Amino acid sequence: MPENLMAYIITAQRGSIAGMAEIIQKMGRELEWSEKCIYQLNLALDEIVSNTLEYGYVTPGMHRIEIFLELDGALLKMKIKDNAAPFNPLKKAAPELDKPPLQRERSVGGMGIHIMKSLMDAVRYRYEHGQNVLELEKNLEKATSCITRPVVGFGQGGTEQGGWQ
Repeated sequence: MPENLMAYIITAQRGSIAGMAEIIQKMGRELEWSEKCIYQLNLALDEIVSNTLEYGYVTPGMHRIEIFLELDGALLKMKIKDNAAPFNPLKKAAPELDKPPLQRERSVGGMGIHIMKSLMDAVRYRYEHGQNVLELEKNLEKATSCITRPVVGFGQGGTEQGGWQ
């Protein structure tokens, strides 16, 4: 049974990622995750949200990105939902890391997606009800860089927009 379920809602604006990063950092420190693990989780989420903000919206205006975190024992589940243009990051070609940068045959971009996929244990995508839904999982016990003590629950957060609810 999941121990914690939290949601973070941001508006699609530059700078709105900072609050999310602070919450991940607070949660990780309270649960005694390593700084490396906190950094990796924030990096994965930052790549997703940044790509959505940069490429997902054609028209300016108020857009929502919802981020849900669930800690089920040592399994951290993250779900990111947005109403941007449909985009499946799992279909993006992997970068040709075996070649020098100037010899790679790839379009601009894709490295952030590669990093996000390499940091997580599972990544799933679907488009439903007009929304992109990206689900990420990381087993914190298997990730030797994460757990510094046995896994326990995390406290409740706020309920306002731009915060956990």
